[in-house]
Amino acid sequence: TPTATSSNTPRSPPTSSATLQATPSPTFTFTKNATFTPTATPTPQPTVGLTQSVSPSTAAPGQAVTYTLAVTVSGGPAQQAVVTDDVPSSTGVAGVSSGGSVNGSQITWNLGNVAPGSAVTLSFSVTVAGSAPNGNLSNTVTANYQGGSVQNTNNSVTVVVPTDTPTASSTPQAASVAVVYPNPS
Repeated sequence: TPTATSSNTPRSPPTSSATLQATPSPTFTFTKNATFTPTATPTPQPTVGLTQSVSPSTAAPGQAVTYTLAVTVSGGPAQQAVVTDDVPSSTGVAGVSSGGSVNGSQITWNLGNVAPGSAVTLSFSVTVAGSAPNGNLSNTVTANYQGGSVQNTNNSVTVVVPTDTPTASSTPQAASVAVVYPNPS
């Protein structure tokens, strides 16, 4: 009679295998190749014109004299422009155009930055002192400014007014002086 037998054959556990394959990936290297070279653009130098006129051109003690100042700028901008006038001795300040400040016998106008093509008109009046001797009133106006590569440029103009008492036959003439100062390069 046949007999059934069973046999137990050990089996190995199932295996799985994975194959890793490296896929090459690109490598990026960044380098800074851009070069910046600043190029200096020269700033035009300002040319400041300073004109002073006075009326009347002859004054007697007690009489008012009006000075008119004209500042013009060409070329480059006049930066931090300041106009200063030391009023003539033997006079007293009677009036100053807007923006001017009086400190003793000195009048100052802080103009700030004045663009090329600009013209600024300033004025002030003085009264000739009763004790003024015969002679001349000498008035000097100064413009200081910065511009381009020049700093603290000093320009001045002087006007002289005789203080002789005018005679009936004298005819007052307006005095005027104009000087233009370009900055040295």
